[in-house]
Amino acid sequence: MSETDFSKLKILAAQGDASAQFAVGNCYAIGDGVEEDWKEAYRWYRRAAEQGYAEAQFDVAECL
Repeated sequence: MSETDFSKLKILAAQGDASAQFAVGNCYAIGDGVEEDWKEAYRWYRRAAEQGYAEAQFDVAECL
């Protein structure tokens, strides 16, 4: 993912879009467009999970 695409995705995530939050978490988890950072991945997965996003709930559990 390009830096520009990641920046746009992160803006959507910051605005509360659960699917974008999940996607940002994935980017941090695998280092796609950003440096791999599991703490940051968890942070974004958790935000999505708190909105009921099932895949993010699963990934939060995996992080723990």
